[in-house]
Amino acid sequence: MAGFQSLVAWRYLMANPRKMGYLAWIGLVLALGALPLVVAGQFGLALPQAWLQRLLEAGMEPGFVLPWVAVTATASFLFFLAVAAYGYYFTFSTAVPLSGLTLGSMSLVLIMSVMNGFEADLRSKVLGNTAHIRITLHDGPLRSWQDVQAAIDKTPGVAASMAYLETEGVVGANRQFIAVLFRGIEPRKVAQVNQIARSLEDPEALGRMLPLVEDPNVVPLAPSEAPTPQGAAVDPAPADLMEIEPKDFSADAAPPAAASPTAEVEPPPLDLRVQDHEFATSGDAANRAAAAAGADRGGFVADPDSLRRADMLPGMLVGRELARTLALYTGREVTAVSPLSDPANPDANGNPIPFNRDFRVAGVFHSGYYEYDYQLVYVTLEALQSFLDLDDQIDGFEVRVERLEDVPAVAKKLAGQLGPGFRVQSYQEINKSLFSALKVEKIGMFLIVGLIMLVAGFAIVGNLYMVVVQKAREISLLKAVGATDTSIVRVFLTQGLIIGLLGAGVGVAIGLWTCRDIAVLKPRISSEVYYMDFMPVHVDYASVALVFVAGLLISMAATLYPVWLTTQNNPATGLKRF
Repeated sequence: MAGFQSLVAWRYLMANPRKMGYLAWIGLVLALGALPLVVAGQFGLALPQAWLQRLLEAGMEPGFVLPWVAVTATASFLFFLAVAAYGYYFTFSTAVPLSGLTLGSMSLVLIMSVMNGFEADLRSKVLGNTAHIRITLHDGPLRSWQDVQAAIDKTPGVAASMAYLETEGVVGANRQFIAVLFRGIEPRKVAQVNQIARSLEDPEALGRMLPLVEDPNVVPLAPSEAPTPQGAAVDPAPADLMEIEPKDFSADAAPPAAASPTAEVEPPPLDLRVQDHEFATSGDAANRAAAAAGADRGGFVADPDSLRRADMLPGMLVGRELARTLALYTGREVTAVSPLSDPANPDANGNPIPFNRDFRVAGVFHSGYYEYDYQLVYVTLEALQSFLDLDDQIDGFEVRVERLEDVPAVAKKLAGQLGPGFRVQSYQEINKSLFSALKVEKIGMFLIVGLIMLVAGFAIVGNLYMVVVQKAREISLLKAVGATDTSIVRVFLTQGLIIGLLGAGVGVAIGLWTCRDIAVLKPRISSEVYYMDFMPVHVDYASVALVFVAGLLISMAATLYPVWLTTQNNPATGLKRF
């Protein structure tokens, strides 16, 4: 009986005879029109000059054209090809809701996947600079924290932990000052806790956070030992960095006193490597000799004596945006100022002077998140403690979990283990407002684009209503020969099921294929607006299944009214029409 009901349902939906109707012709023409763009985009062929000119006039850069053409043309080609097939195999009233359901399902899969891609990209950028879990005290900073860290490390599921210290402050260079957040970290552990090491432009920058010169025999140049103007103690800048005023630490010094040859201090050997505006200690004698002779290596003239003071300063990691704003480069000296005051260092009126200290730029990182790249500055934990005169005090711990999905469970376990005096927050809680906004936006987009599928549902209602009206005599005849209302209802429910399976299934398939194109071709977007170079896409198969189920439910719900009409059909009244 079920096979007979399916046969009747197909019979009501299929066109008989099959022919190229208006909808089939329109879909086929549009599909063939998009085919050259598909071939050009997928295989990187040259586009006709007229088409290319129009795309450029629309604001697309040349490097943006082919990937976008490939993605949009492929999606359009597949959709119009499906419309042509619907128009050929099914009746017009069936092909229209099928096309609408296909379009809605395809759009939802694409939009959800792209939004999941943005969310995944944002999550990776957040986790690149913060750990999975952050642990702090409710009532202030931590002291004697080594035992607490040992207990954290022994907790099952914890991969690594790191003590940290944070404070707000100001970084100044080239007569500009910007408010930043100083974060003191442990360089040897930071790579195990977050991904800041991966975002460094130079992987060796972490090693330069400590002073480059640790030899106790090396003494910084005193003002009385300042060289002549020809070899002034100035931190050199790259030659291509314009309008930079060097920082001269001998400007207020007294004239150099005459020193006997026996009293003159011989500068200790200092191996230098100057390349791409960076320097580091090295055992290369040729580089040392070239630098001492004033050779131009990497764009500026390096003098060993003039770099000695910078080498002894603690290193600082700055973001790319901050480096651009302050015109910083590796090796540049910067001034750090904290709003906290130093009671032991009052001014002339007796007011405490804020803490200030010079640092050296050890490297530049690019997290891909503008707020981090502009406002976050990394220094070693010991350097920040010394800068703020805080002894061995820290703000808390950053913890990395072995598996990302276990973060809530491990956070709950740590909270129970450490007690009520500690605040244990996962990265979702720390960035709750950000991820909540993304979730609300995703739900809103699902509902808005889902209206396309809802409109297709109304078209299904109209289609099945017309079937009930047109097939009233056949329905009456079936009832007259013994068919029950239940069997007739199953026929129309089967029709709704067929429309839902075919429309939503084809739409999901086209959407997944287009997502695959986006992942492979990586169409570029404006990095100035989105802070990324290409459109991210992440297919969440749970969301795809939700789209498919939604399309199926809408098509099934659209059959309820026509099904109710079939139960009201009187066989005697219907047979009078024969």
